[in-house]
Amino acid sequence: MTRGAGMPAPRAIALGVALAAALAAPAARAQDGAAPVVLSPEAVDLGAATLGEPASGSFELRNAGDRPLRIARIASSCACLVAEAPAGDVAPGGSVRIPVTLTPGTKPGERVTKTLTLEIDGFAPRPLRVSAMVVARPAPWGKVTAVAGGIAAAALLLLAAARARRKAG
Repeated sequence: MTRGAGMPAPRAIALGVALAAALAAPAARAQDGAAPVVLSPEAVDLGAATLGEPASGSFELRNAGDRPLRIARIASSCACLVAEAPAGDVAPGGSVRIPVTLTPGTKPGERVTKTLTLEIDGFAPRPLRVSAMVVARPAPWGKVTAVAGGIAAAALLLLAAARARRKAG
């Protein structure tokens, strides 16, 4: 078969396909890159958190892009850290406050740091650190009072017994 004047050469076809792919690549990469969001604060510090008790805080997510964003889910590095993705889209320029709850189970005196991963449709996952300083549970006053009262009662009995011996002897 001979090539006519109206039939492009294989090189020209290959060049056209490569050019089309190159022009489409930046748009595809933009969707796979970082989401146009601003997190405030960039890391959540819950301060002092009592061992085994929930500590709560929040962060704000602002859509800095020109299209609505949907948070598909928020994954956690630990079952002790919980945050729920808001329903619906975040409009361009809009923001949403997302509550966070951490229930630390480590030893008092240790700083615990966990990670939330925001999965935003069409973009790479975005991590967010959440931390707290674990403190011991305070002693319940009822038990302290009962122990102190028991010690005081025992001391009074000992004093009374000592006085009775002195009188008798």
